[in-house]
Amino acid sequence: MADVEINWFGEKVETEVLKAAIRGLKKCGEAILGEAKKQAPVDIGTLERSGTVNEISEGVEISFNTPYALKQHEIHKSKAKYLERPFNQHKVKAQGFVNRELNKL
Repeated sequence: MADVEINWFGEKVETEVLKAAIRGLKKCGEAILGEAKKQAPVDIGTLERSGTVNEISEGVEISFNTPYALKQHEIHKSKAKYLERPFNQHKVKAQGFVNRELNKL
């Protein structure tokens, strides 16, 4: 009987799949951020420039980093929910972004 050698790459596959999923989520996050920047109230552009997409342990985080970002998001008369609305519009597309990255593997 011939010896059979089995190579297990499960951990490597898992790592690469997770990396691809994060790449997809980051691309989706960038699309959301781009739309949110268009909808954010603009005075001198500080709020718009403070927007970022960051990788966190659970996926990605989209945020604006100014002392008044939350207040502007929640109560600005004409531009409230400048991040929430784009998020809700794009969240159904997130799986597509992830699938495209997974298909590259």
